[in-house]
Parts: sequence; structure tokens; C-alpha cells
Amino acid sequence: MVVVYDYTAGPRHRQFQNVQGFDRFGGLLWTAEHPTAETVDAYIEIVEVSPLILWNFACYRCTLDPRTGTLLAAQFIQSN
Repeated sequence: MVVVYDYTAGPRHRQFQNVQGFDRFGGLLWTAEHPTAETVDAYIEIVEVSPLILWNFACYRCTLDPRTGTLLAAQFIQSN
């Protein structure tokens, strides 16, 4: 199971590690990597489940490995 915690509830002085993967017994398996080193970085929502793609606060579309939380790809999406 993948959980995205509300990004507005996190710390403002450091990255919010707000995406975690759990096994079927509720044990923590991993915490997702971020695409940047920015202080205000956090994940906003799950875009797709297979592959696991999440939208990031810094405007990155991120593909994560659902087994490890490793960031596989990050594409910056510039808003118009």
C-alpha cells in the first residue's frame, strides 16, 4: 500500500517525506525519494498506480519504484 500524507500538514523548514509504502501487515517498507533538494518539496497526489506516478509540489511528475520508493524518473512540467 502507498500512502500520501497531506502536504499542508508537514514541516515548513525542511522537506516533507510524505509518501510511504507499507506491507500488508502495516509495516513500513520505504519512504519515497524526492526529485529535488528544495526545502519545501513534498508530494501532492498519485497520478497513476501502474506505473506509480506522483505529482510533486515543485512541478515534477515523478515515477517511483513501488517496491522501494526509489525515484526512477522525474519530469519537470512547466506551467503556462
